Amino acid sequence: MSFLRGLFSKKSLLSKVAFLLSMVLLGLSIAIALSLLFLPLEGDLISLKISQAIQTVFVFLFPSFVCAYLFSEKTSSFLSFCQTEITQYLLAILLIICLIPAVGALAEINEALVLPDFLSEVELWMKQTEAKAMMLTQQFLSDTSASGLSVNISVMALLPAFAEEVLFRGVLQRIFAEKFGIHWGIWISAFLFSFVHFQFYGFVPRMFLGAILGYIVYYSGSIFPAIFAHFINNLISVLATYFFGMEMLQNSGYLEQKMLWVVLVSLIASGAILFLMRWISRNEDYKIVRDKN
Repeated sequence: MSFLRGLFSKKSLLSKVAFLLSMVLLGLSIAIALSLLFLPLEGDLISLKISQAIQTVFVFLFPSFVCAYLFSEKTSSFLSFCQTEITQYLLAILLIICLIPAVGALAEINEALVLPDFLSEVELWMKQTEAKAMMLTQQFLSDTSASGLSVNISVMALLPAFAEEVLFRGVLQRIFAEKFGIHWGIWISAFLFSFVHFQFYGFVPRMFLGAILGYIVYYSGSIFPAIFAHFINNLISVLATYFFGMEMLQNSGYLEQKMLWVVLVSLIASGAILFLMRWISRNEDYKIVRDKN
C-alpha cells in the first residue's frame, strides 16, 4: 500500500475536502452498521456509550488517518504528532482553565440569540437539536457510579479530545492553512469544529475554543498540547456534573455586573498565556526540546 502514500499531496484543496467528506460518510456508515450488528436494539445506556465511542472512532479518527496517509509523505508530521516543550503542555492546560469565565460569557451571549420572525422555523429546529443533544448528555451523565464516571471520562472526555483534535487541528487546519495561511486555517477549522456539533446555541463559544486550540497547535508545533487542553476542558464538565449535579451544565451568570471583572481577568490572562506560548516557540534559548533539522 506504500504506493498510495502521498497520492493526494498535489491535489487541490477542493479535492482534498471532497475526499475527506467521503471518508467521513464512509466512517459514519461503518459505525452505524457495527452498532446495528453488535449492539442491542433497546438502546440501553451502555449500548449508547459504546455506539458513541464507535462513531467517534470511525467518523473522526478513521478519515483523519486515511487522509493523512494520502495527503502527505509522512503521516505523523502531517498530523503534528511530534514532541514539544513541557512548558507548552502546562501553559495549554492553564490557558484552557483560565478561559472558563470568558467561554461562559460567550455562551450566555450566544444563548440569548433570537432570530427574526421569518426564520422562526430555523430557530425551532435549532432549539430542538440543542434539546436532543442536552438530553443525550444528561443521559450519559446520569450514571453516578464510579464505573460510570470512568466510562464517561473515556467516552466523553478522552476519546473525543483525541479524535476531534486529530481531524480538525491535525487535518483540516493543515489543509486550509496550506491554501489560505495559518490564521485563516485556524478559524475555518474552528468554524467547522463548532458546526459539526449541531449545537447552535453554543456555536460561538465552541468556535472560539476551537480557535484557541488551533493556536496552541500552531505555537507549540505539536497537536499533543491541544489534545491535553481539550481533554481537560471536557474532563472539567464531566467531573463538575458528577460531583455537583446536572445544574452545572447551565451557565453561571458571567454576564452579571459583579462577574464582568472575572471575565475581563479571564481574557487578559488567556491573552498573556497565548503570548507566552508564542514567545517560547520563537526563542531558542528558552527551549528544552529543539527543532530537528
